[in-house]
Amino acid sequence: MSIATELSERALTIRLDSVSEEAIHIARRAIADTVGVALAGRAAPFLAALGEVLEVAAAPGEATLWGGGARASVLHAALING
Repeated sequence: MSIATELSERALTIRLDSVSEEAIHIARRAIADTVGVALAGRAAPFLAALGEVLEVAAAPGEATLWGGGARASVLHAALING
């Protein structure tokens, strides 16, 4: 079993009623921070060039590019959103 598979299976067993309020608070802040930083960085000039190199517009996929609404393959969206 791969690490990603094992992590996802473990994540699916977590129930909010078994997690401390502090852990939930930290997780919410971390998610908000991730999304905020990704959206703030969306205007970085190199992302347009990266999108062109990856030919994102020519080959839209099933994943959304944050902050723009365009779509790309899962791998390309992970790279650009990250």
